[in-house]
Amino acid sequence: MARLLLLIPTTSYRVKDFMNAAHKSSVNVTIGSDEESVLNTFQSSGILQLKFDDLNESIEKIKTFHKSYPINSIIGVEEQTCFLAVKALEKLGLPHNSIGSIKASINKYLFRNTLKKNGLPNPNFQCLKPNHDIRTL
Repeated sequence: MARLLLLIPTTSYRVKDFMNAAHKSSVNVTIGSDEESVLNTFQSSGILQLKFDDLNESIEKIKTFHKSYPINSIIGVEEQTCFLAVKALEKLGLPHNSIGSIKASINKYLFRNTLKKNGLPNPNFQCLKPNHDIRTL
């Protein structure tokens, strides 16, 4: 059975929804979190404690875990975990999104510029400074 590493910060309100979806997909789920104890109620085994603010240490822990429990995919469910997911998948030699796509997904201006550059439809837009007088638009 495939194994999914789900990277979820303890501050996330999405834990239950992601766990329900993962279980419906019939995959083994390992939770990667910044605090082990918070998620034990959802799954007593398969928890990997990581320091999301230390990319290199977290990647090494994931690589070590992968040797014993092969991971098929990693999903980061919040901004801070998406970059870790991409970098870890890259190091494991598994399919992954680009860092550019992650950056575009969290920055609306970059996202819209990417759509425009690739000839895809999107509304007119411009980036304004916080103190811009909107009456001049």
